[in-house]
Amino acid sequence: MGSEAIKPRRRWGRIVALIVAIAALVWIVSRPQPTGPAAGTALEGQVAQPIEREKQSFRIGTFNIHGCTGSDGRRDVDRVAECLGNLDFVALEEVHGPRFWERDNEAAQLGKRLGAAWLFAPATRDLHTTGFGNGLVSSLPIESWQRIPLTADNGRGCRNMVLVDMPWHGRTVHILLTHINRGDEIRHTQLREVID
Repeated sequence: MGSEAIKPRRRWGRIVALIVAIAALVWIVSRPQPTGPAAGTALEGQVAQPIEREKQSFRIGTFNIHGCTGSDGRRDVDRVAECLGNLDFVALEEVHGPRFWERDNEAAQLGKRLGAAWLFAPATRDLHTTGFGNGLVSSLPIESWQRIPLTADNGRGCRNMVLVDMPWHGRTVHILLTHINRGDEIRHTQLREVID
């Protein structure tokens, strides 16, 4: 009787150990991984109404879209797009990649709604989404863009900056967009990198 009672305990012990091992593996694999540097000479998508060449100024803005979620806790891409409608170039922070049921990242969703080109510059990639980071939406042409990773805090809080070169009446306008960490030490390190 004693040996028969031990067998079910061993079986349950093995099952529990297997569940713990699988959970640990899923946790390790699903942790956000930093992305590296990247560069390009074009944005994605098409601009519905290109800006007139005679125009002497453009409207630029920046918006932390919080994953297109408002202060009421409701996720609404259309509501965010309404806020951006009068701008020619918008830097976006806290942009999410597509969820399992979505085809496009949030920068693409906004760009398509606004009839503008877009760029998604993820700072991380994981199993849950195809990234989290910065982005932009623009009706202006660009010459080039660069995604530049910033120092992370022990692999956490991965951030980046994006440098965009835009032609404007025979000159190049440099636009830098970023979203740095909140923690004091890493924030100062990242800010020094941005300034440099």
